[in-house]
Amino acid sequence: MVWLALVALTVWLIVQQNSVGALKRDVAALRQRLADPAKPPPATVDGVTPAMQAAARAAADAATPRPVVQAAVTPAPDAKPDSLPAAAFTPTPAPALPPPPPRPAPAPIITRATCERWLAEKGLAWIGGSALVIGGAFLVGYAAQRGLFTPHMRIGAAAVLGLALLGLGELIRRRRLGGFGGHQLAAAIVSGAGAAMLYGTTWAAYDLYGYIDGGVCAGLLAAIAWGLLGLAFLHGEALAVLALGGAFIVPLVSGAATWSTEALSLYLGILIAGGAATGWLRRWSVTLWTNIAGAGIWALLGCVEQESLKALLLGLAPLAAMTVLAYGRPRELRGFVGAGAAIVAGFATFLALTIAYIRGPGVIEGVIAAVALPALTAALMRRSHAPAWSLAAPGAAFTLAAAAARLDHLQSLRLTELWCLQVLALDAASLWAAWRAERRAMTGVGALSSLALALVAGAGIGVGAIAPLGPAIACVALALGAARLATDRSRPVDQRALEIWGGGSAAALLGAIALGLSWRWAGLGFGVAALALALVGRRLKWRSVAGAAAVGAGLGLVALLTPAMLGHALSHGWDAGFYLAVALLLALASFVAARLLAAEAGAAEALRTISPLAALVGAFVFLRWVAGGGATHMDGLTEASIRTFLIADAGLVSLARLPSAQSAVARWRGHLLMAAAAAHGLFFQALLFNPRLGLLGDLVSGPPVFDALAIAFAAPALVFGAAAARLYRHDRTAARIYAVVALLTGLVWAFLEIRRLTHGPHLGGGGLTIGAAESLGCSLVLLILAAAAARLRPAGETPGHPVRQDLQHLISPFRWIAILFALLMAGLWSNPCWGAADRMVSGGGELAAILVGYAFVVAGIAWLARDADRAGKAREAELAADGAIVMGLILAGLVVRAAFHGAQLTLDAGTGELETWSYSAVGAVLGLAFVGFSRRGGRLFLRAGLTLLLLTAAKVFVIDTASLSGVVRAGSFLALGVLLLLGALTARRIARTAPAEPAGGG
Repeated sequence: MVWLALVALTVWLIVQQNSVGALKRDVAALRQRLADPAKPPPATVDGVTPAMQAAARAAADAATPRPVVQAAVTPAPDAKPDSLPAAAFTPTPAPALPPPPPRPAPAPIITRATCERWLAEKGLAWIGGSALVIGGAFLVGYAAQRGLFTPHMRIGAAAVLGLALLGLGELIRRRRLGGFGGHQLAAAIVSGAGAAMLYGTTWAAYDLYGYIDGGVCAGLLAAIAWGLLGLAFLHGEALAVLALGGAFIVPLVSGAATWSTEALSLYLGILIAGGAATGWLRRWSVTLWTNIAGAGIWALLGCVEQESLKALLLGLAPLAAMTVLAYGRPRELRGFVGAGAAIVAGFATFLALTIAYIRGPGVIEGVIAAVALPALTAALMRRSHAPAWSLAAPGAAFTLAAAAARLDHLQSLRLTELWCLQVLALDAASLWAAWRAERRAMTGVGALSSLALALVAGAGIGVGAIAPLGPAIACVALALGAARLATDRSRPVDQRALEIWGGGSAAALLGAIALGLSWRWAGLGFGVAALALALVGRRLKWRSVAGAAAVGAGLGLVALLTPAMLGHALSHGWDAGFYLAVALLLALASFVAARLLAAEAGAAEALRTISPLAALVGAFVFLRWVAGGGATHMDGLTEASIRTFLIADAGLVSLARLPSAQSAVARWRGHLLMAAAAAHGLFFQALLFNPRLGLLGDLVSGPPVFDALAIAFAAPALVFGAAAARLYRHDRTAARIYAVVALLTGLVWAFLEIRRLTHGPHLGGGGLTIGAAESLGCSLVLLILAAAAARLRPAGETPGHPVRQDLQHLISPFRWIAILFALLMAGLWSNPCWGAADRMVSGGGELAAILVGYAFVVAGIAWLARDADRAGKAREAELAADGAIVMGLILAGLVVRAAFHGAQLTLDAGTGELETWSYSAVGAVLGLAFVGFSRRGGRLFLRAGLTLLLLTAAKVFVIDTASLSGVVRAGSFLALGVLLLLGALTARRIARTAPAEPAGGG
């Protein structure tokens, strides 16, 4: 089958070659015809009559304007036009018009012809080369399987075939192949196929048959590769890529164990240098990428073998070679080869340094990487052969290697010194690159990378003299770089570059304080740093430094809230006073810094926000210690509630200044504080310390209503409500959010207070502990809110307050939430007769209160139905009325049950026949009453009464028939019949006296 495929491929190649020949002949004939002069068209056209020709000539003469003539001789004044000579009417020829400008060449259109041309010119070359390689491999394999040739003959035949293909490629390149012209791509591919054949022959002689040893194999393969690299200057880039790829594979094919480390390193170094020179001098970007990829693969293999130094040098080799060539032979290159070399070198450096750090101190690798990688990258950037962000590669390599060492818990002074050296190298390289760059801001990537390395170098060590060393060196280096750029008068100042370098230095200063100071002094250190940065920011007008001042003050506030700081302040008198002093000093520093940075509105507003917060936090902690006397402990719910209340108050004060805000920080400060208060309350009050959930206790301190729940939920609800009221006319989105938070917080407070009133100070317990009294109280709260929302909707056509406009869209959801909650919780879950929750009723007083509560719930649902009917929502009113009927039936059933069993309302006591009949009687009476009241109440009551009567009839026919007997059963049906007749008559009478409804009415 393989041979058939090869024969078919050969036939197809011949056919395509013939097609190409025919196409060439056609093109030659077309050129010949275009070269001949054009013949005039025939004078007559068949099918045109003489009358038609005459009419056409007449129309043409009438449409043609008369030419403007100029007399050659001026006639006498009395001469008549008829007497003028004929020469006077000879027209002067018009001047020749300039030729039209040439039209732009149209964009090439991909057609079948162009596809065929590409296939004939390039596709055949690729397919033919591939076929040659595959055919040679199949031929050798077939001969080996059949035993036609001895091993020596096989090796010799393969070598001869490879050399023949090389010769054939050279003939094609020189146009000496009979019947064919020159074809650069075909020549390169045929030569590459011959080289691949020679590669395979050499490897077979070494590995399969053992005719040569590893050294000879390596030498032959290297010679083939270098020969191909030389031929690439004649055949083009395709052969260069093939030569480089084969040369990089030579040590793998011949067995890397046969190569000594020195020999392999020398071979790869020469190969990388030669590949870089070839690609650079000929401007072959694909060749350069092949060279970079080969070096990266060998560097990766070196890392696998734990040879960190070799991996580092191999990764740096392409970058070094290209840098030398960039200064010796400047070229314009494409394909981002400079950035690719920097990235591959950075990746190899990261792997090599990681291995070196783990295996030992890695001093040699660290020093070489610190000196070479940033300098080579910056040098390539200065020659415009690498983009400005290329310094991110060495920065990422150093930072990731340091992070890997930190994750492996490596801590030593030697490593810290290496990282500090790398920080200095990155800063120096960034400054050197920025000195030549047009856009200096982009070179700040290296400066920021040094900052990241410095922070990683100090993290994980703990507080001490070594930890802040890296950030401190980065701070000084970045500050010196910023100063040097600011004092450069050779070109205009790049403000963005100064912002990057100055902001990086300020950030390094804050990092040094965070890593070098203990929790006791961190807040004071950040306050002093914020004040110093504010002075520098005001003097230099650098926004990044001003922002760093605000960040420093914020970090000082965070330091005040650390668990260690708070724990010591609340347990020791001296620490409480020290805490207050640090907080006040931080507040003072923030206030002064805000005054200094008044021109920077954002930073100033942030500092003005932090200042009162720091003072409030210090005062709260100190007063808490004073109130506790150092011994008593305030419960967690109260402490969290006070913190939430203080944050919300600060946010409310900030919102009061919102109309006059000028900066983004001022506009968002109040919202951020309110969001922080909401998040703090959600986590601590609603979840962690919530006595209902009981995660950290279920006891509520204080008297009912005025207990810890009030400050935990009612007070924040009032603050958020005030914030919503303040913003509703200016920022409706934020006001809506605050209103929702206030509503939910107030509902939580109401529900918890109702549970406190019904269960005492211990609020814990599952859903089965929710009794009828608690469900009724919560239902009444929701019904009252829904009724109040309905009353606040806009009256008439006037829009009213924005709150009223929003409530108009929320009345229906409020209404249905309240009704469904009442039906599910009070009517079903906590029903004292058949509910799943606690059904215990202690006595007559509680029973009376429960029945009154159910009556209020029925009245509330009916009220909502009435509101819906008045609002013109007939369908919603009907459904709400149905809910009121259901709840009314539940109330009636409980009244009947209480009349027969007292406080024992559960079904365990059984049900007598008279009690069963009483349920039907009460339902029928209520239905008849609704029907009768519909004369004043409207059709809503009529529909409710009819529904109740029908339900009662169904109950009698289904339940009473099965459970009653004798006279009681008969009396039930008789009473039902009478009541239904009365209801029918009443309804008919009301229908006759009522005015007619319009069509389509409810």
